[in-house]
Amino acid sequence: MTANARTDTRSATLSDLPAAPLAGHEGFTPPRYKRGQRTTDRLLQSGRRLLRARPLESVTIQDVCARAHVTTGAFYARFDGKDSYFRAVQAMALDEIRRGSIRTVQRVEAAGSLEEAVHAVVRGGRRTVIRIEGVLRATVAQQVGGWDPFREHARDAARQLVSRLGALSGLPPSPELSARILFAMQFMTSTLVNAALNDPGPLSVSNRKMDEELTRAFCLYVRAG
Repeated sequence: MTANARTDTRSATLSDLPAAPLAGHEGFTPPRYKRGQRTTDRLLQSGRRLLRARPLESVTIQDVCARAHVTTGAFYARFDGKDSYFRAVQAMALDEIRRGSIRTVQRVEAAGSLEEAVHAVVRGGRRTVIRIEGVLRATVAQQVGGWDPFREHARDAARQLVSRLGALSGLPPSPELSARILFAMQFMTSTLVNAALNDPGPLSVSNRKMDEELTRAFCLYVRAG
């Protein structure tokens, strides 16, 4: 198997994310002690892992607790039900996306070419999608908590990158160039999400060759005008 054909199979984890995104979250009672926070983390991680293989409607509170090795009493001490629990899982996934975007912006700012910058954007986006694909699938299928926060973040992230990517393109700045970059960001994000949700082929979201192909398509399109 070549390096280009290798797949990225990282398991879904919370990556030690703090509970800050859940502050004031409706239906969530924050734990008072650090040990209680670890239990909350296990519950959130459990649901995210289960959603990678099963639809939300088939994941029960008992399933979540069994996977996390906690009691249902511990669950209800934190969440008032399944809907508030899933919204918490969404909130943590969105926070991970935001953290990943910060790292991506830093890499783009340090890049020396358009190809290097775009590759960083694609690679970071693809890895994030892999980690939260079950949450994305459940959000689209169930509309619990809504897709809007994810969509708005994607738009904001794209706008943050327009100026730097335009400067790296070697083309004179113009509204048309900015519009092409934004559209390139749109088809990149849409391709990654569609690959995670539907796996239409020929490349799956876990295939690292996706990074190269999307980078090539992005740069060719931006410079085509």
